[in-house]
Amino acid sequence: AMNTAESLLYLLRQGQRPTEFEVDILDLALLLHAEHGGGNNSSFTTYVVTSAESDIYGTITAAIGSLKGPLHGAANKKVMSMMDDIKSNVSNWSNRDEVCKYLERIIKKEVFDQSGKLYGLGHAVYTKSDPRATLLKEKAELLADQVGRRDEFNLYCLIEEEGPNVFNR
Repeated sequence: AMNTAESLLYLLRQGQRPTEFEVDILDLALLLHAEHGGGNNSSFTTYVVTSAESDIYGTITAAIGSLKGPLHGAANKKVMSMMDDIKSNVSNWSNRDEVCKYLERIIKKEVFDQSGKLYGLGHAVYTKSDPRATLLKEKAELLADQVGRRDEFNLYCLIEEEGPNVFNR
C-alpha cells in the first residue's frame, strides 16, 4: 500500500511510480509543515473548530481555508518568487559580495516586491533557527547533488548565511 506522499506523487505523475527518495522528501515536508509546535495557523484552527464539536469535514475545511492567505499558505510561493528574482538579477551566484548587495537592495525596498522583506528567513516563532529547516536542508542537499543543481543549493545557503548579516549592517 502507498502512503500519502507516494499516492500524491503517483497521481501528479499520472501513474508513474516515484522513487523512494522522492517519497521520503515529500513525506518529510508534509509532516514538518503540517504541525510545527502547535502554533501553526491550520493546527490552531483545528483546535478552535473542534472545540465547537464540529465534524471532521468542517474542521479540515476550516484548517485548509486558514492557509489560503498570503501570510501563511502562500509564504513558500513568496520565497520561491524572491529566489527566482535573485537568480535573475545576480550574475555570479557564488560571489558573496554581489549576493549581499542585491539582498541589501531588497531590504531597502529598491527591488523585487518593494516590501523590504527577505522571505524564508527569520520565522517569528523561532529565535535562532527553524528546526524544520535543518531536516529539510539535509534532504535538499542530497537532491541538489542528484539533479545537478549544487550551484543553486549553494546560492540558497549563501542567502541563508548572509541574510541576517545584511539586516544588521
